[in-house]
Amino acid sequence: MFIDVDATPNVNTLKFKPKGVGILPENQTIEFLDIEVARESSPLAEELMEIEGVQSVFFSSDYISITKEHDAEWQILKPDVYAIITDYIESGEPILLNNNGKTKPITHSKADIENSTVNEIKELIEHRIRPSIQLDGGDVEFVDYIDNVVYVKLKGACRSCSMAELTLKQGIENMLKHYIPEIKSVEKLQ
Repeated sequence: MFIDVDATPNVNTLKFKPKGVGILPENQTIEFLDIEVARESSPLAEELMEIEGVQSVFFSSDYISITKEHDAEWQILKPDVYAIITDYIESGEPILLNNNGKTKPITHSKADIENSTVNEIKELIEHRIRPSIQLDGGDVEFVDYIDNVVYVKLKGACRSCSMAELTLKQGIENMLKHYIPEIKSVEKLQ
């Protein structure tokens, strides 16, 4: 198996892209910041987080972003990351598990579906904003819309990137305000 590695704007994060292999279903992402959460949800994420120096793991449809601790060295981490990803994908085991060992679907509440402004925000994030952010090894997730303020969560490379505030205000906020003028601001949740 061949795995491409791409740098991201966050020097502590690399994107690992196994050739011809889907990681998650289209438009799904999940981030693991804690090994206990990974242990319950994804054996692959758990194995990656067990590597000394790995801080977080982010899965997208076609890549895995790994964020290392500041003092860890990529030249030491990369061989272990390659080996674990290759062995796991070749095993054919599911990437994400629920209680039945099946892939977890993403669901939306009825309230989300009924709110047209929220739907418009989600549509803009999904089709205009996420693709750009995903190119850099990260993602953005809609969290809430309260009193004309959009709350999002930055994930993957974008969560700890020095350019996160610029991405949030000049990228995401400007785009959403352009299409939905009643939006006052976009705020990041941790």
